[in-house]
Amino acid sequence: MRQKSAIFLTLIATAGFTLSTPSPSLAQSNYNHSTVGSGLPINPGNSLTLPGGMRTLPSFDGDGNPHVTYLDLTGDPQLSSVIQEAVKKWNTSWKSGYQLLQPDQELGVAGELPHILIETGWTESKVLGETRICYPRTTSCPLTVIRVSLFSPSWPSTVLQSVIAHELGHALGLGHTPDASCYRPSLMPEELNLDCMQVAPTKDEAEAVASLYGID
Repeated sequence: MRQKSAIFLTLIATAGFTLSTPSPSLAQSNYNHSTVGSGLPINPGNSLTLPGGMRTLPSFDGDGNPHVTYLDLTGDPQLSSVIQEAVKKWNTSWKSGYQLLQPDQELGVAGELPHILIETGWTESKVLGETRICYPRTTSCPLTVIRVSLFSPSWPSTVLQSVIAHELGHALGLGHTPDASCYRPSLMPEELNLDCMQVAPTKDEAEAVASLYGID
């Protein structure tokens, strides 16, 4: 079916704490992840990817190699360091060492816009992070936006890295893994369990993204 307008898919990671207190606690061991927005199913059948190949559409260099650029708008040194580490985990998950995710320096300068914006801000109640994918990209909706909670600088760095890497997974086309557990680790669980949370994609998750973008 032809797509006449952009589809907005909002992927929201919800936490077991509210944002009503200045320093939300991360003492609870499980954090729920849910999806709202378009109502499209996540992980149809046994697929790890979103329906219809939904993902952040890349640009291509002169040799036809894809790249997805991101711009860090958090303005926080700790967050920036964790974002870089989460990106590194993704880029080193492919055997070829292919650098699919690449940093952009500025917004609105000459040349194309970055593909992904990463920012902090107010999110819905109990939400740790959220990803909005505009698919396909249009002039009215040209960017994927990852937003992490305004309170995220107070989280342990491993929790923050897991959340950002998880949201990058959504931006790159992954849905949730419903049967993830400590016995079946996944970066993309429906529940984030602090006892066995992941900070990097699994082999299957990395291969699923590679197939979407045509990389080794």
